[in-house]
Amino acid sequence: MKDFSIDDIKQIMNLLNHLSTATGEYYYLIDIANDIINFSSNISNLCEIQDTLKIDAWRKKIYQYDFNKVVSNYRHLKKDITKEYDINFRIIGHNGMQWVNSRGKIFTSNITKKRYLLGRLSTVDTSATTHNLQTIKRNLKQAINKHEKGYFIIFGIDDLKNINLQYGRKIGDSIINDLYKTIKDEISESPVQRIGSDVFGAIIPKKTSKEVNKIYEAIKNRMKEQCAISAGSVSLDKYYTNDENALLQYAETALYYAKMKGKNNLHFFNSDDYEKILKELEIVEELKRNIRNNFNGFQIFYQPLVANYTYEIVGAEALLRYICDNGDKLSTQYLVSLLEKYDLIYEVGLWILDNTCSQGMLWRQHIKNFNMHVNMSLAQLSTNKLHKELLAIINKYTFLDFLTIELTESVELYNYPYLNDIINIWKTKGIKIAIDDFGTGYSSLSRLQQLTIDEIKIDKSFVHNMHENIYNAKLVKNIIDFAKTFEINVCCEGVETINEVKALSKIKNAQTLQGYFFSTPLSANAFTNQFINDPNPFNNLLDD
Repeated sequence: MKDFSIDDIKQIMNLLNHLSTATGEYYYLIDIANDIINFSSNISNLCEIQDTLKIDAWRKKIYQYDFNKVVSNYRHLKKDITKEYDINFRIIGHNGMQWVNSRGKIFTSNITKKRYLLGRLSTVDTSATTHNLQTIKRNLKQAINKHEKGYFIIFGIDDLKNINLQYGRKIGDSIINDLYKTIKDEISESPVQRIGSDVFGAIIPKKTSKEVNKIYEAIKNRMKEQCAISAGSVSLDKYYTNDENALLQYAETALYYAKMKGKNNLHFFNSDDYEKILKELEIVEELKRNIRNNFNGFQIFYQPLVANYTYEIVGAEALLRYICDNGDKLSTQYLVSLLEKYDLIYEVGLWILDNTCSQGMLWRQHIKNFNMHVNMSLAQLSTNKLHKELLAIINKYTFLDFLTIELTESVELYNYPYLNDIINIWKTKGIKIAIDDFGTGYSSLSRLQQLTIDEIKIDKSFVHNMHENIYNAKLVKNIIDFAKTFEINVCCEGVETINEVKALSKIKNAQTLQGYFFSTPLSANAFTNQFINDPNPFNNLLDD
């Protein structure tokens, strides 16, 4: 028995040529074993290339900044890690740079089990968003000139990135299309324009704020089975301006506040919002400048982890702090939210990891089995680039059994199967994984076992006053008992009083404690002086 012959390939390509004539798309068949790609004959319309060539020759047409993404995708297909794909990248075509979408799937010969990849290449019109943005500005200008009353509103899909991660870009794109159609149904007075990847805008003339809110609620309810929708709106007459760009900015500011207030709601613009957003942008510019300036103003503080029962120092959690150029301190929650929103968390996260690994190595020389805990958010892990750079830092160290990476439980971690691949790589270096704020999110212990989690940190809201709150005390004990069944360690956060320490000392299998009772977060020098030079500072508790 034999695999496809040259004649078989010709027949397949003849069919693909007919398809390309009918659809205007470009098709290809790849012999994976030999790295040979066969294009439909219309490929010459897109770029100067032969119909049949080696993969390496085709890669020369790929734009340099997209090269690694395409090669990595093909490598996964070749190693049978993935069976299908859907990616966008740029090629050097007849008319210069051209965005294309490449989509395909692996199939295997029933006879020889040889693998082939059948795919489709289509051009992506990146001018559509720009054109629609110009259209919406033109419509706003006309409304300004006519002194029209009413509202300008923009809609955005909440957490589209997470939707794409969980369900695939195809589902995300279909939701975008459904939202567009839904808005068009509910707003018939004026055209709806797409002004961003998942953002749509429209002018609603001669309507009150109540009527605008009613339209928003109708759109939100129609889309609720697919996604959450936020919207920002600005009054055309209350905030009259000759500048259409300002109106667009006002609506974008309102959308930002709608998302900041918890998402899935409509926010109407007011001038106070605008002042706040300008202040925020000033802070962000300062953050960017100081990141470039060797992370000036950024500090890492450390809060001790204390062994239950013996009260020895067994580790520390690294916590980020920032002091503004004017001396003001940003709250950690606000700082992290800005870093994530403006895509600065990747660089800062790598800086924290590098510094805490070095610090953990030093402290472990003094305290055997010292553990360093470092926080990471899903935003930090949702980019391949960061993962590679993170591995580069990790690979600087022979073994990292002193490092524990804390992932927040505020997202449904088990819905992101790629995390297990990342975690497995970390574990080969001895890195442990902990879930922070356990009990406030979505995880169950059985789910965490699937993610091979090493530790959970019980949220402080359950530890608070547990010596007086019977429900909290039972809940904490049950979580600890279940964790023991799954061989997952437990740390209790937010320990603030001696009574809470005593209550926890009566519960078996709670390995570590953390909280202000033991110490506030300290600088590296202060932590060294207070705890590394004296690893048993709480011996007095053993006498109680």
